[in-house]
Amino acid sequence: MAGDAERVPPHSIEAERAVIGAILLEPNVIGDLGDLDSKAFYKSAHRVAFEACRSLWIDSHKLDLVLLKDFLKATNSLEAVGGINYLAAMLEECPTSANAANYAEIIRKKWRDRKLIAACHETASCMWQQKDQDEAISKLQSVIMESDRGNADRTASILSMVMKRHDELADLSREPRSNFSPTGIPGLDNLLTGFCKTDLIIVAGRPSCGKTAFAVQCCIEAAINGPVGFGSVEMSKEALTNRALAYQSGVEHRLIREERLGQSDLDRIREASAYLGNLPMLVDDDSSMSPSSLWALGRRARRKYGDLSLLAVDYLQIMKPDYQDKKAKRHEIIGGISRSLKAMGKQLNVPILALCQLSRKIEDRSGAWSRPRLSDLRESGDIEQDADVVIFLHSKEENPHKDVIEVIVTVGKQRNGPIGDLKVMFNKRRQRFFPPEWHYQERADWK
Repeated sequence: MAGDAERVPPHSIEAERAVIGAILLEPNVIGDLGDLDSKAFYKSAHRVAFEACRSLWIDSHKLDLVLLKDFLKATNSLEAVGGINYLAAMLEECPTSANAANYAEIIRKKWRDRKLIAACHETASCMWQQKDQDEAISKLQSVIMESDRGNADRTASILSMVMKRHDELADLSREPRSNFSPTGIPGLDNLLTGFCKTDLIIVAGRPSCGKTAFAVQCCIEAAINGPVGFGSVEMSKEALTNRALAYQSGVEHRLIREERLGQSDLDRIREASAYLGNLPMLVDDDSSMSPSSLWALGRRARRKYGDLSLLAVDYLQIMKPDYQDKKAKRHEIIGGISRSLKAMGKQLNVPILALCQLSRKIEDRSGAWSRPRLSDLRESGDIEQDADVVIFLHSKEENPHKDVIEVIVTVGKQRNGPIGDLKVMFNKRRQRFFPPEWHYQERADWK
């Protein structure tokens, strides 16, 4: 640790001077720097100078050395930047503004490295002191997730986007393939066209309506097309395994859980195990899962298997925030988690499936009003806002002992498509959703 304290954090004074010099030479270059933050500059004089240049340009679209000097004098900041001679020297050193965006990227990467080093030091300190270890790990994961997101190229011309999409469509016409993750329910796949990449899909319902079974089914079906990550905050890996075996084998879930299996059941379990064992799926049952730890699960699955087809979490409202603000209200915490999941889907280019509880007030309504609505999403309106697709699972079945019940699947929101209702059957014994016209024994691949 002593040796680390003597090291100078990563930075590039030359790149920082070159960016400020380029701005003074050609103020329009500010538009080429993207979201470069003044905090990314290592030297305080450069942070002040960059912020002053940006403020002047945004306010008046006028910027030169004289105007900058007057602005800094008016804000009592001229000495903080080293005086007018220091600014003039940076301008003189810059023969062209052509490479400003490249210099800005160097500054971003150095800032990323400094934040990662600081987070690692803080984590190591907590480990040595055996204090706040979980919070420190969560912060470190969050910084890593943020830095990874910052590496993505977020800008593109309309020409490049159109040409890229044209090439993708042309490839599909020659070699058809699916860019969507199926649910295993044909009617729902037709309504949604499967789960689209980068979408945040919310599956909501009251307790014991089959949300987890629905998620397990979606994950197994999606894993046929590509890798899947499943974050289970509520259930253990063993409980999920039992449900997956019931789904794939057709053996009753209760018999698997209670280990009361005959030879024919064991034979079907063996077949299902062989099939499931070859699927590219990772499961994490961390009960304190945060958005950054779900992101880490997605990264692990991608490193092990390749590009993801689905990333799921059960369920959103019991996830932990990456940073616990003691003053934050519950709906603000849930809203922050929801926004993180939406950003994660875009970053990893994968659909995010998040289970969600509905408010209890739905049980107080009757008739047509008993149908779930977007306002029933529990604890935060941000969930409704962030979601690309919202699916409600609800049933009018009053007999809790009935094995096969009718469930109404309602697509209450779809940002890029239609909404509507779909009647399906839910076999609670075999943890499977299927269309009413099917019977579980009629499909050969269910045996």
